[in-house]
Amino acid sequence: MNQVLVFPRKLRRDGITFQGVRYNSLALQKMRNQIGPSPKVKIRFNPLDLTRAYVRHPASEEWIEVFLVEWSPRPDVFFR
Repeated sequence: MNQVLVFPRKLRRDGITFQGVRYNSLALQKMRNQIGPSPKVKIRFNPLDLTRAYVRHPASEEWIEVFLVEWSPRPDVFFR
């Protein structure tokens, strides 16, 4: 069974970073322009597939697909 993890994060100009993995997409940037700077959002992902994640739009509650754009793994972090 795949485990899905959800965490709160701040949305920044370059997307969302979680544990050394940065995600972004055109839809995410559009959402950021709509809701303003540095809003807190929820990010959902499957730790077995870090190539994509989903960010919840705080107004519509829609999950927006985002893609891995940079990976700087941290040796001290393990997903459980």
